[in-house]
Amino acid sequence: MGRNVTLATCVLNQWAMDFDGNLKRIIKSIEEAKAKGASYRLGPELEIPGYGCADHFMESDTMLHSFEVLAELLSHPACQDIIIDTGMPIMHKSVVYNCRVIFLNKKILLIRPKKCMCDDYNYRESRWFTAWQKDRTVEEYYLPRMISVITNQKTVSFGDGVISTVDTCIGAEICEELWNANSSHVHQGLDGVEIFTNSSGSYHELRKSYVTVDLVKAATYKSGGIYMFSNLRGCDGDRVYYNGNACIAINGFIVAQGDEFSLAEVEVVTATLDLEDVRSYRHAIRSWCATAANSAPYPRMQANFALSGETDLFMPTYEPIQWVYHTPEEEIAMGPACWLWDYLRRSGMAGFFLPLSGGVDSGSCACIVASMCKLVCEAVSRGDKQVLEDCRKIVGDATYTPTDAKELCSRIFTTCYMGTENSSHVTKQRSKDLASQIGSYHLNVVIDAAVMAVIGIFTTFTGLVPRFKVKGGTVRENLALQNVQARLRMVLAYLFAQLTLWARGRPGGLLVLGSGNVDEGLRGYMTKYDCSSADISPIGGISKTDLKCFLKYCVNTYGFTALTDILDAPPTAELEPLRDGEIAQTDEEDMGMTYDELSVYGRLRKQDKCGPYSMFGKLVHTWRDKYRVEEVAEKVKHFFRCYAINRHKMTTLTPAYHAETYSPDDNRYDHRQFLYNAKWTWQFRAIDVQCRVLMTHKQGGGGGASRGGGGGGGSGARRERGREKTWENFIEADKTKHLPASAQADAGRGGAPSPDAGEAGVAVATGSRRSAMKPASRRVTFAADDDVRLVRSRPDGVSAGGAVADGEAADLATLGKNALLRLQKGGGGSGDGGGEDPRNLAEPLPSYAEHVSMYGASSSDTAAAGTRKPTYSSVYATSARLASAQPFPPHLVRSGTAQRDHLNVINLGAC
Repeated sequence: MGRNVTLATCVLNQWAMDFDGNLKRIIKSIEEAKAKGASYRLGPELEIPGYGCADHFMESDTMLHSFEVLAELLSHPACQDIIIDTGMPIMHKSVVYNCRVIFLNKKILLIRPKKCMCDDYNYRESRWFTAWQKDRTVEEYYLPRMISVITNQKTVSFGDGVISTVDTCIGAEICEELWNANSSHVHQGLDGVEIFTNSSGSYHELRKSYVTVDLVKAATYKSGGIYMFSNLRGCDGDRVYYNGNACIAINGFIVAQGDEFSLAEVEVVTATLDLEDVRSYRHAIRSWCATAANSAPYPRMQANFALSGETDLFMPTYEPIQWVYHTPEEEIAMGPACWLWDYLRRSGMAGFFLPLSGGVDSGSCACIVASMCKLVCEAVSRGDKQVLEDCRKIVGDATYTPTDAKELCSRIFTTCYMGTENSSHVTKQRSKDLASQIGSYHLNVVIDAAVMAVIGIFTTFTGLVPRFKVKGGTVRENLALQNVQARLRMVLAYLFAQLTLWARGRPGGLLVLGSGNVDEGLRGYMTKYDCSSADISPIGGISKTDLKCFLKYCVNTYGFTALTDILDAPPTAELEPLRDGEIAQTDEEDMGMTYDELSVYGRLRKQDKCGPYSMFGKLVHTWRDKYRVEEVAEKVKHFFRCYAINRHKMTTLTPAYHAETYSPDDNRYDHRQFLYNAKWTWQFRAIDVQCRVLMTHKQGGGGGASRGGGGGGGSGARRERGREKTWENFIEADKTKHLPASAQADAGRGGAPSPDAGEAGVAVATGSRRSAMKPASRRVTFAADDDVRLVRSRPDGVSAGGAVADGEAADLATLGKNALLRLQKGGGGSGDGGGEDPRNLAEPLPSYAEHVSMYGASSSDTAAAGTRKPTYSSVYATSARLASAQPFPPHLVRSGTAQRDHLNVINLGAC
C-alpha cells in the first residue's frame, strides 16, 4: 500500500488581464511539478485572470476568457495524470464566485467557491464576488459548451465538498478562510480530510511574514494533517507586491519553504510526505478523536486516482525546517526592488529618472534601484532566461547580457540634482558621490532661471515682488516661493525623463520616481504636484525611521559610504535662502513634529483606529516621561490640524509600493474624506476637558501632614471572601511610582496603602441598587454588585457630620462637582478636619440648576428644582453619567457599555 505522496505548491508572477502570459506561466508550473514527481499541483488564487482585475471582474468578458484558458488547460498534454487545482471567477445561478476548479485527466472533479470574502485593508472582494453560504452542500453546475465538449460532462459538482482519492482525502480553502475564526480546515479535518490546500493572494507588508507562517503551522498543529499554501508574486498591475512564501507543513511543522522575494516568474515548491504520519498524530490526540467521531460529513467527490505510488515506501520524506525571516531592512531592499522591476518591464519604458536631492528619501529610492540591478544580474547569472529577455528589451540591445549591477544601473537609471540659489554645496556633493557609487547616469542642473521666469510672470501682471520671510515677506509669500521651486522640479523631471535618452542617442523614455515617504504623506508635508508627484514611488509606503535603518544596511551591505553623510545631515527641503551659506530650514522644524512622532501618530490613527480624543488618551501615558499633559494635548491637536488641512493631497498621491500598515493612500487603503473641519472643535474640547482634569490631579495630589490629614486615602480596600477589590486589582503596577514611599511599599507587598499615606481615597463600584457601605467605619468595603457611590475613606472626610449614606441629603457646598475637585487635589490639610474646605476653592460652587444640567436629576429631585437641595443619589445617579462627566483620569476609570456597567474600584492616590 502506498503511503508517501509528493505534493507541489506554486508561486506565479501573474499579471491582471494578461491571459496569454498567465496561461504560459500556469503550464510551466505544471510541467515543473510533474518533473519533480508531484501528483497534485496547487496554484495561487485567481491565477487564470490575475487577482488584481478589480472591476474587470464585473465584465462578462473576464469570465469568458477565463473559461477559454481553462479549456486550454484541460486539453494540454502536460495536464494529464496529475490533479490540477486552478483559480478563476465563475457565475453560478447569476451570482459570481471566486472559485477553485479541480480537475484530473480532462474531468472536472469539483468547483469549490470561496466561503469568506476579504474586505479589509487593500482588499475589496465583496465588491466583485459573493461568499458561498451553504456549508457542506454541493449543487449541479451546468458547464459551458466549450468545456463540456472537452470533458464530456454536462454538469459538475459546485459547492463546499471535498475530494476522495484512492489513498487520501483533500479539502480546499481559499486565502481568507485560513485567517477566519471558523476556518474550513478545522471541520474538514474532523471529517477525515488529510491534505488541506490554500490558494492565496496575499501581499507584502513590512514585518508581516510571520503571520502567514504561524497560521499555516497552527492549522495542523492541533489536529494534524498536511497544509499546502500557494501565493502570487510580484506586481500584477497595482500598488501591492505579492510576496510568494509558498510552503508545505505537516502536523504543525514547516517542511518546505519558497522564496519571499524573487524575480523568477514561476516557482514550484514540493515535498514528499508520509500519510501515516498524519494518521498516527491524530490517533494520539484522544480528544480530537472523540470530536471527530461526531463530526458532520462533507459531500465527497470520488476520484479513481492515487496520489501515492505502489512502490513508494522507500522514498525519502522531508524533515521539519526552520523558517528563514528577512529583517525589515532586507525587505525594503528586495520587496520594492522586485516591484520596480515588474513595473519597468511591463510598462515598456527604458528605465527610471530620479531627482536626487542628497537626502534620505531620494537616497533610499536610488539604493532600491541599485538593489534591483543587483537582483537582475544575479538572476541572469543563475540562468533565468525571462529576466535576460526582459533586460535586453529594456536597454534596447538584443545581445546585451548584464554582469555588473553598476554598469546596468548606468544604462537604465538617470539621477539629477536640481539646484537653486537656496541649495547648499554639501547636498550637491552628497548627490554626486552617491550617484557615483551606485553607477547612475548623473546630471547637475541649476533651475534658478526657470524659477525667476515664473515669478517674473506674476510680477509683470501684479506689479508685486514676493519675498521670503527672512527678507521681510509674509508667510503666504514664503510658501508660494517655496512651492514654485518644488513644482518646477516636477515639470523639469518629466522633461528630462522624456528626452534624456534621446539626447544620449538611445530609444525610449524613463519613468519618473517619486521620493515622498509615508510619514510626509500622512502629515501632508509636501507640495501638491512637486517631486512627490511622479509615475510611481518605491518608498511612499515606508516610514522615515525605517528608511534610515535601510540606508545603514546599504552602507554595510553594498558599501555605499556616501550614505553616511546623508544619514548624519538633518532632513531639509532647501527651499528657503541659506544663512551664511548654511541650511536655515529643516523638515522636522517646519512640520512641528519629529518623524518618529509621525510614525506613532500614523499607527494610532490607522491601526488602532484612534480619533483625536482616543489618541490623546493613549499618548498621555505613552509619553508621560517625555512631555507634560498639556504638551501632549497640543501635539495631538497639531497633528490632526495638519492632517485635516492636507488630506486633499492624498487624492493625487503617486502610486506607491504598499509596505506600511498606516499608509494614508487614498486610492483603496485609507478611505476617508479629503475635506475636513480642521478645527476639530468637539474633539479638541474633549481633550481640553481631560487635560484640565489631569493637570488638576497633578497640581493638587499632595498628602496630609499627619495621620488624620488629607482625607486618609490610606486604608483602601481589603479582601473579604474573595469579592472585594484589592489594591493590586485597581492600581496598575506602573502607576505605583506616583504614590508616596509608604504606599509604594504597601503596593509592592500586595496590600493596601498605609493609613498615613496622605492620599485622597475614592471608591466606585457597580451593580445592584443596594449599598454595602458602612458610614461610620474607617474603611469602606464594596461587594462586586454595589451601586455607584462616592465616599471618603475616613468618616470625617466628606463633611463635619461624617460620611454620607445612601439617599441621605447633603448640601451641594459639601458634595457635587467641587467635592470631586477637592478629592482630585488630594487634600493636603493637617489635623483632624482632613483636607481643604470646598468653599475655599477658586472655582465657584455650581448652582443646583447647573448641577442638574451636568449630571441629571433623580425622580425625587424634579419637584421644586432650583430650591431643594439634591440628595446624594442624584448627584451621581449612574455610572454612565459619572463616566461621561469624566471627573477622574481616564486611565483609572474603566467605563462600560451600559449604565452602572464595569466601573472598577479606583483610588485617586494613584494619580
